[in-house]
Amino acid sequence: MAIREVEQDPTSSLAIKGQRFYVVPSMEERANGYSFCSLRGEAYVQEIEHIVVPAGPVPVGPFSHAVRFGQLMFVTGQMPTSPEGEPTIVGGGIEVQTRRVMDNLRLILSSQNVDFGSVLMARVFLLNFQRDYALMNSVYESYFESTRRPARTCVGVTGLALNALVEIDLVVAC
Repeated sequence: MAIREVEQDPTSSLAIKGQRFYVVPSMEERANGYSFCSLRGEAYVQEIEHIVVPAGPVPVGPFSHAVRFGQLMFVTGQMPTSPEGEPTIVGGGIEVQTRRVMDNLRLILSSQNVDFGSVLMARVFLLNFQRDYALMNSVYESYFESTRRPARTCVGVTGLALNALVEIDLVVAC
């Protein structure tokens, strides 16, 4: 969808940039996944893409695997569930669960032709922070080049879906 530049006076549905007027997407267009943005003073319309990966793990709630907006992709927190069948937590401790989460994230990333080298930010949620932090890190760091680790936040939580020990979400450049 292209910006519609007009020369008449602005109305409530137009955004002004200098002597140019840009039509802001209508409510219908916004409902169909378009957003009006301004970057460095230039107006543009950006599509929002909701991504569901057919070979990905079944989501444990009503959400997409990821959402792409421009050159960013927000990957939903992944659980330590197998991509096959109904979502159930893999057996084993924090190391096994972290590996399954990272493999699920890799599956979603690869479906969009990106890899862990494009990850800008990771958020890690641990059910038992004190016990599992070091063990989770030993698995987590093996998925990234030592010179290309993303920014990260890691927090302890009081509960995760399906009683998982770990959940990780990502912000990715694509």
